[in-house]
Amino acid sequence: EVFIESRLHVPSLTNLDPAEVQLTFMAYRDRLKFWNGVPGISYVNIFKNVGKQAGASLRHCHSQLIATDKIPADVQTSVGHMHRHRAETGCCLHCDLIRAECKANQRVVWQNDSLIAFCPFASPLPMLLRITSQSHQSRFEDLDDGMIDSVSRLVHRAVSWLEQLRPQTAYNICLSTQPPGIDDRSDSFHWSIDLFPRMTQIAGFESSSGCMINPVLPEVAATCYRRIANGEDPRRLT
Repeated sequence: EVFIESRLHVPSLTNLDPAEVQLTFMAYRDRLKFWNGVPGISYVNIFKNVGKQAGASLRHCHSQLIATDKIPADVQTSVGHMHRHRAETGCCLHCDLIRAECKANQRVVWQNDSLIAFCPFASPLPMLLRITSQSHQSRFEDLDDGMIDSVSRLVHRAVSWLEQLRPQTAYNICLSTQPPGIDDRSDSFHWSIDLFPRMTQIAGFESSSGCMINPVLPEVAATCYRRIANGEDPRRLT
């Protein structure tokens, strides 16, 4: 499925009114709910490609959804880590990571009572920014309208931070939520949204080893994002 985010021919979320971005995220939620109810669907992925280097074939502001009957191996592996952590500690892995990031206070870019934006420790890609809920929430599609509004506004702002740091950059946005094919009675999944520019290429070493080369420390990335975020117009924060 393709989400056409505006009737205007513009390339970026930052060209849209926040209300348009909110409608887009509400559409994400509603289509996730739909596909969760389709028999045989095990995995649903929502993503946004901006710029040719990020895989975009159209300049018009858009995003996409792909639903499959198989769960990707990397997702299965991640879910396994989440299940084991919950079984061993009684806590959600992502909730523990968020608490650790807040305690370290090195890679957090922005936070309020509901949401946090941070550059994860040992990020696999340079300048990767992760947005998620402060409280434990497994599925993005369970968010209410107020939370959807808050998430969409924060993503809108985060894209503007990136575009100020790296004008005309290609980037991807990826939404991760509990796959419908996962039996998660342990409630170990935690939704998140990753934003990352295309600054490096996945070449031979990365493809053959599964190891990523990141030339930008997440602490440096967070400092850069914070500098832009701290200089924002206060009216954007509401």
